[in-house]
Amino acid sequence: MPTDLPSPHWYDLPSFKKLIFSHIANTHNGGEDPLLRDFVRTFRGLSATAKAKSVCERMPGIKRLSGFEGHEELVDRLLFLMQTETQPPRPTVLGLIGKEHFRAHFEERYGIDRFWYKKTSGEVDGIPFAFEVAVAEAEVSSGLFTGVNFSPTFDDPLSDTALKTEEFTAYGIEGFLEDAHASPYDSNIVAAAHLVTPAPEFLDRGKTRLKVDAAVASAVSEAMWAATKTLHKEEEKRRRDAARQEKAARNRQRSTEGREPSLKEAVFAVLEEAVEKATGGGSLPTSARNLYYQVRPLIQLYTSKELEYPYFSQDLLTQYQDVHGPIEGLYYDPRGILYEPHTGKAVSLGTREVDAYNFPAWLYDKILYVEKKGLWPVLQQVRLAERYDMAVVAAEGYASSAARTLFANAETDRDYQLFVLHDADPHGYNIARTLREETARMPGYSVDVIDLGLSLEEAFDMGLQEEKFTRKKKLPESLLPHLNETEFAYFEGPGGIQIVDMQTCRVECHDLAPACGVHRAQARGGRSARQGRPPPRTRCRG
Repeated sequence: MPTDLPSPHWYDLPSFKKLIFSHIANTHNGGEDPLLRDFVRTFRGLSATAKAKSVCERMPGIKRLSGFEGHEELVDRLLFLMQTETQPPRPTVLGLIGKEHFRAHFEERYGIDRFWYKKTSGEVDGIPFAFEVAVAEAEVSSGLFTGVNFSPTFDDPLSDTALKTEEFTAYGIEGFLEDAHASPYDSNIVAAAHLVTPAPEFLDRGKTRLKVDAAVASAVSEAMWAATKTLHKEEEKRRRDAARQEKAARNRQRSTEGREPSLKEAVFAVLEEAVEKATGGGSLPTSARNLYYQVRPLIQLYTSKELEYPYFSQDLLTQYQDVHGPIEGLYYDPRGILYEPHTGKAVSLGTREVDAYNFPAWLYDKILYVEKKGLWPVLQQVRLAERYDMAVVAAEGYASSAARTLFANAETDRDYQLFVLHDADPHGYNIARTLREETARMPGYSVDVIDLGLSLEEAFDMGLQEEKFTRKKKLPESLLPHLNETEFAYFEGPGGIQIVDMQTCRVECHDLAPACGVHRAQARGGRSARQGRPPPRTRCRG
């Protein structure tokens, strides 16, 4: 809580310096110049006079915090002494709201039939965390509550975090509950999720979306699964039973009444009504996912087929707007993150975030799109972004409309150099192409992008392992002109056969040796910049 004493073990040197010099800045503005002893006693484990005295006696010449002005190197010693004199507090010191409170609140407000609760805690690099989740079947209306450090959040704080189980991988608390068949938006489920940590790292100015360590994400996933697995297993069984019954019913219907409407026909029939509900009559914005939740129950009057979100958001929404015009207020949730060099700022790439983003002056003049976000820690470790004034977009596969809008703005407004790094497979090649050229979702889009590979021939030259895979779909016609003879032979297959086991070099970006991958990006980025001429629209093979 705000009244609790922080631990010196929860600070690293930069954050501790920031704290001390904020006090000094306040002194220059007319505030009090705290005694060193009084400052030390504001920390957990050092409030006793003897402990504070022991620290201060080993800081001769520093009586007040203003004494560190001009002696910044002494801040490191002070932090070391304070940490030496204290023990790191256990995660339990953070506290939780607790099982009984959630149960009582849910019962009073909603009435509940069944209730599940799970808590977990741990430490990452000395920083503790605690997480709790409560899920209940409600008798009346449902709801979702999310919080960080005992305060409610306006949105899902883990919306950019992958939460994995053996059954599925979802993004964020809302996405996890949906995949676990425990979404408050689909049934009378009420849920609450609460994360406590003394050093939250936020991705937005609204202090809602968090960046969390993989160990925290794993602990959260396990707790969420423990609280929802009963509902998931019951719903999976119900769906299997229902699917068998529906299949039999459809067969009987077709034999007596004719063809059942397609999903596209059903969605187009209800979209206008769904938009009206999702936008409150047109006065509010709505995300594609929220619109999906409105469409899904409405189409049940027309079809027994199940509508999946990717098909709805990527295909049907685009086709509908091609016919009926843009849906006013529609936006897509963030997918991918832009990391700025030098500042360490991370910008989520959603429709609204890109529209509001202003390119910083003199901070960078290049942007690299990486289709595997897992490669970002490698690039970050060698400080590629800072060394070459290059922002990095860490994504997951194909570039979203928001990411491509960012590239278009960067080329038009700032004349930035744009790069892409991708896998050596048909999807990787197509990612590079769609990042350069127009698609059905973005007609008229065109930017110059330097393709860094990985190309198939380069993978062979580097001696990387070839991998067999079965291509289930035809190669896009628009990709074929970009393939050379070797690539066409590997990806298309003997005699142009479309569905066949074919040996091709599917090499993912993170399978490359880090030093090799970084060297390629450095060498090509530097060479193109030195040449001072526009990059080719085909792949670089240098």
